Amino acid sequence: NYINDDIFAKYFIKDKINIKGYGLLKIQYDLKHLGIAEEIYNKYLKDKTFLDEEKKAIELIQKKITKIDISNYKEKQKLYSYLLRRGFSFDTINKALSTFLEEYYE
Repeated sequence: NYINDDIFAKYFIKDKINIKGYGLLKIQYDLKHLGIAEEIYNKYLKDKTFLDEEKKAIELIQKKITKIDISNYKEKQKLYSYLLRRGFSFDTINKALSTFLEEYYE
């Protein structure tokens, strides 16, 4: 029990989502690349009380929105590309963007 994969995966996921701002796809890829068993990290990735991917995506959108014009199609595509590179799924990006726009324009 020198290196416990379960504890490592738990803190690795928390670190990558909260500090680095990565999405689940990138975190899953990194853990798989490190050789952690899928059963170990899937229980944390699927637990919505453990992490909120949509909330993190909204935070990243808020940071980027000050620098770009969301009404411009090319700028919106840049935002999508940025979030996709961070490891967020297309569905998560759409939900986060629509939630952000609802709050922003209210």
